[in-house]
Amino acid sequence: MHKNSTDHVAFLLTMQNNFVNHDSTLSHSEKSEMMMKKLLYIMMVMTPLMTKADPWSTPTRIQWLYPTNKGLVFGTQDYANQTFSSCDAGKRFIIPRTHDNYAVMSSTMIAAFMADKKIKMNIDGEQFNQPVCEPSINRFLVFK
Repeated sequence: MHKNSTDHVAFLLTMQNNFVNHDSTLSHSEKSEMMMKKLLYIMMVMTPLMTKADPWSTPTRIQWLYPTNKGLVFGTQDYANQTFSSCDAGKRFIIPRTHDNYAVMSSTMIAAFMADKKIKMNIDGEQFNQPVCEPSINRFLVFK
């Protein structure tokens, strides 16, 4: 979790405690219930910040394909993200040969490339500690 997120939660909890402790019209059970609701709200707000999601690209065409012994490497035409991909200005990705559905995914990617169709791809979220040259994708959509 980011430091700013932690500071934000601490601030909210401090404000909540000050509010609950200074409101003498509430019973102890009402204060406890209010505190639980606030904590639940904070958890719901903070959960997406702590979870690593697998991001989706914007729709893009495939610029080039490069079959290798590691998998099908490809470059995107209309999508770049240097947060994930450190090569080719953030436009290089891979369908790893170890993917359970490699044959179907790679043949579908080749068909999309040959037909000049746009794709929208899901990037593997387990690699986000630092950019890699060719981040792997989990799945993708092909558009008409």
